[in-house]
Amino acid sequence: MYRFHKSLAGRFGRFGRQAAISGFVLAGFAQSSPAPPGETRAVLTQYCVACHNDRVKTAGVSVTPASARTPVENPELWEKIVLKLWHRHMPPVGMRRPDERTYESVVGSLAKTLDEAAASHPNPGRTATFRRLNQFEYRNAIRDLLAIDVDMSALLRGTRPAMVSTM
Repeated sequence: MYRFHKSLAGRFGRFGRQAAISGFVLAGFAQSSPAPPGETRAVLTQYCVACHNDRVKTAGVSVTPASARTPVENPELWEKIVLKLWHRHMPPVGMRRPDERTYESVVGSLAKTLDEAAASHPNPGRTATFRRLNQFEYRNAIRDLLAIDVDMSALLRGTRPAMVSTM
């Protein structure tokens, strides 16, 4: 169900990378069922809000509902949270930590939400603009693609070699 595919990152831009990373993160957790959003919020409140709230804001992160919003509204923050939880970096060693099953269900739930957001709101990123090649660029493209060295000045009359067309 959760598979990493390189083309997602290129096709869907920033959200595609998040979906790809989330899919990769979830590859090991496919057997566990994700926690419902209410349970995920309860786990975050129980284990995270003491340090990551609006007042203390440890590491510049607040997971209170008012600040963090939802994974759909703030995917960059939630992607970081998923990775920290997946690697078991949070809560820190020595603090109260959830059991393994809770980790898996919360990571699964958050990653699933990020995947759904990325799929429903694809971001193609910047699309390249088209322009004409000048004489030198055209010659280099032919040389690189076809391994033929051709004198373009004889074939492309009326073009100035030093000018770049902006059309």
